[in-house]
This record gives sequence, structure tokens and C-alpha cells, in this order.
Amino acid sequence: MTIYLGAIVLLPVMFGVFCIIGAVSLSQEHSPLKIALFLLSVVQFFNAFLYGSIIVNDINPEFIELQTLLATTTNWIGWIFAVLIFYFLIYAFYTMIRRIAQQKEERLNY
Repeated sequence: MTIYLGAIVLLPVMFGVFCIIGAVSLSQEHSPLKIALFLLSVVQFFNAFLYGSIIVNDINPEFIELQTLLATTTNWIGWIFAVLIFYFLIYAFYTMIRRIAQQKEERLNY
């Protein structure tokens, strides 16, 4: 029974690794897909932590330290994920403003 529970935790991790490998192997032409695959991989690691905490709680609810560690780690990864998304949104907004300014400058040069 424990081997199946371990597989439940490892499946999202393996999918997340495949998403990261896919994101790295794509060319620059597919940069939105690369970003989406990277963000999807982070979500899969969240799922693995969630499944792991559920399994630890079901097997032995007295593992308070391990449950606290999983909760703290998931919290920190969540904050890092939020910072990455915030950075991506700021970068996308900056490039959009810059592109609009360049187009406006090109129209004025004609």
C-alpha cells in the first residue's frame, strides 16, 4: 500500500520535471509556451507537497514536525511562485509599454 502512496506523490513531480525539460528544450520563438510550462511545473510541485502532506497525515497523524515542515516549505514555495508571477507581469507590462513607445516613435519619424 505504501508504494502506491509514494507513486501518488511522485507522479506530479515527474510531470513537473517533464514540463521543465520541455520548457528548456523549446526555442525562443515559443517563449509564451516556455513560460506556461515552467509555471505549470511549479504547480505540479505544489501538488506533490499537498499529496505528501495528506499521506503523512493519514499514515501517522503524530508526525507534527514533518507536517509543519511540509506546510512551511509549501508556504515558501508559494511566496516564491507569487514573486515569479509578479515579476513576469511587471516584465510583460514593461515590454508592452516599450513596444507601444517604439511604434509611436516610428510613426512620428515618417
